[in-house]
Amino acid sequence: MVEHAIQLRFVAVKELQMETFWPIPDRQGYEPAPGALQFSSSPLNPSAHTLQVRLRFISGRDATPSETEIEKMKNANEQPFRVRAEVIGEFHIDITRFPVEKVSEWARINAPMILLPFLREQVYALSVRSGFQPLLLPMILVPTLVKETPEGSTTALPANRLYRGQVNSGVVPAELQTRIP
Repeated sequence: MVEHAIQLRFVAVKELQMETFWPIPDRQGYEPAPGALQFSSSPLNPSAHTLQVRLRFISGRDATPSETEIEKMKNANEQPFRVRAEVIGEFHIDITRFPVEKVSEWARINAPMILLPFLREQVYALSVRSGFQPLLLPMILVPTLVKETPEGSTTALPANRLYRGQVNSGVVPAELQTRIP
């Protein structure tokens, strides 16, 4: 087995927070709020050949609701909590086998896909431990990967290769963003 030139060295929880807006006897009956995935990446550490990537999930209201808003939320069957979870992963890059100029692009596209299962487990476990129905981050469709050749033609690549496409700095690319149904 040949290892990829970039390897995940560790994953840690950076933030794990749940705020419940009201106690409810039956915590199973609510409509999950939309969620958002965000990411950020450090620059490549030139001496250690490492970079750190953070992946965050946020769902629920930004601020604690007032008593009036809580009553409206109850009547609308809204999600009775806010959740924030963030994991950080450190990757080691073998710069003899992976082009340094492509590390930033790799971090924007591939690293969030690698860290997502770790974040998914944290969100799921936190919601269950808090007495709510499990909050499960959905699987994400990996975009089709294409390699451009010097002649201008394209060739499909395996999913562990670099994705060429437009991305927004600091946010998981639009095609990778998702909402919890």
